[in-house]
Amino acid sequence: MVADSVSVMDVTTGAPPTLPLRGLLDMVQDGLAQALNSSFWSCTDADSADGLEQAHQIVAMAEALRLRFIHDADTRELASGATSTAAWLRHKLHLHPGEIGADVKLAKALETNLQATGQALAAGRISFLHAKIIRESIDLLSKDISDELKREGEARLLQLASRHDPKELRQLGIQLYETIAPEDAERRLGEQLERERKRAEQKRSITFSHSGPGLQSARVQLPIDEMARLKALLDPLARPRKTDANGPDTRTASRRLGDAFVELLDLALAAGEAPTRGWDQAADHHHHDTGPTRHRNRLRDIGQRRANLRRNRQTPGLRRRRHPRRPRQQRPSPRPGPHHPLLHRRPTPRPRHPDGMECNFPAWTAPRSGA
Repeated sequence: MVADSVSVMDVTTGAPPTLPLRGLLDMVQDGLAQALNSSFWSCTDADSADGLEQAHQIVAMAEALRLRFIHDADTRELASGATSTAAWLRHKLHLHPGEIGADVKLAKALETNLQATGQALAAGRISFLHAKIIRESIDLLSKDISDELKREGEARLLQLASRHDPKELRQLGIQLYETIAPEDAERRLGEQLERERKRAEQKRSITFSHSGPGLQSARVQLPIDEMARLKALLDPLARPRKTDANGPDTRTASRRLGDAFVELLDLALAAGEAPTRGWDQAADHHHHDTGPTRHRNRLRDIGQRRANLRRNRQTPGLRRRRHPRRPRQQRPSPRPGPHHPLLHRRPTPRPRHPDGMECNFPAWTAPRSGA
C-alpha cells in the first residue's frame, strides 16, 4: 500500500524521495492498526502511563490534521453541490451539524488569526477542546480591539491551557475578556440577563396534581426575582415558633413553609375580595410603586374588592336577579324563510291500534270481542 505511493527523486533539485500525504496517512493507519493488535500485558506501569500520554498527543495531532483537511476542503470549495462546507461534511461523514459547523470555523481560525494555537495543537501540547475554547474566548473580543492585544490574549490562554482543563480554561477566558474589554463585557452581560429574564417569564407556571387522600400538590416555577419576593414574604412567617407552654416548635422546615404559605393566603383573603380577572401588565407599568410596596397595594385592592363582594351578597336588594323566561306564545315568530316551521312540518302520525300495533286503515274500527 505504501510502496505504490512512493514518489521518485526530483531530478531538478536532487532532493531525496518523499512520500505524498496520502502515503503518510497510510503509514500512520498501518502503524495504529499494529499498535491496536499488540498486547498490553508486556508493558510496565511506566510504559502504560507514558503510552497513555503519547496516545493523547497523537489524538491532538490527528485533530490538527483533520482540521487542516477541513480548511483545505473549504478553500477548494469542494462543497459545490451543498449549501455549505459544514453541510457537505455532515452528509459525507455523518457528523452532528452543530459540531461540524464549529469545526469549520475553528479550522479557518487556526490557519488565519490563531496560528499559534494551531501550532500548539499540531505539536500535541494542547487538546482539541482547549483550541476550541481559545477560539471562542478570542471571538468574544469586539472588532475594535487591536490584533496585537488579541495575540497577547491568545498567548496567555495557551500558557493557561497547559495547566488547566477545558472547563477551567473557559472561565479564565471569560475573565480575560472582562479584563481586556470591561465595557463590552458589561453590555453583553446585560443583554444575556435580559434574554434569560424573558425566557424565564415565558416559562412561569403553576401546576396542580393529586398527591394523596385529601391532598393536592402544586409545582411553582417562577423567575429568580419573583421567587425571591415570594421567599421574602414566606420567611418571616416560616420562622420557628418560640418555646411556650406547649413546648418547642417541632415542625420541619418544609412544614413551616407550608403553614406560612397558608397563612399568607389567609392574610390576602382577609384583606378583601378575590380577583375576578388576570393581571393587567400594561396598566401595572403605570404605577410607580415597585417591589414589596406594589404587591402590598395590589393585595389591598384585592381585599377591598372581596369585601365589597361579601357585602353585596349579604344585602338582598343587591343580589343578582334572573329575568323570568317568557312564555312560548309571547316569543316573536321567526321570519318566513327556507327554515320556516310551516314549510318543514313533520308528517301526521298514523293512528295506532288499541293493542299498540300501527294501523294502515285509519277508517277501520276493530270489532268488539263479544260480537
